[in-house]
Amino acid sequence: MSDTVLNHNAGELTQHIETRYHARHREQLPSLIRLVEMVEDLHEPDRDVPEGLIAILRRMIGEMEVPMKK
Repeated sequence: MSDTVLNHNAGELTQHIETRYHARHREQLPSLIRLVEMVEDLHEPDRDVPEGLIAILRRMIGEMEVPMKK
């Protein structure tokens, strides 16, 4: 199924969303956490760098998993 093609079959649309978007999120988000950890570690002494980015990202990932499992 193409990203540009609208499909009226709910099963195919669900499969497309799961494989195109949910799988990609599950694949890429752990890498994003590692990058944020590196940024926080590198810039820890800098008071201008926001704190808690890892916690926010982990919470966001947890919240995304609930609807992605439906």
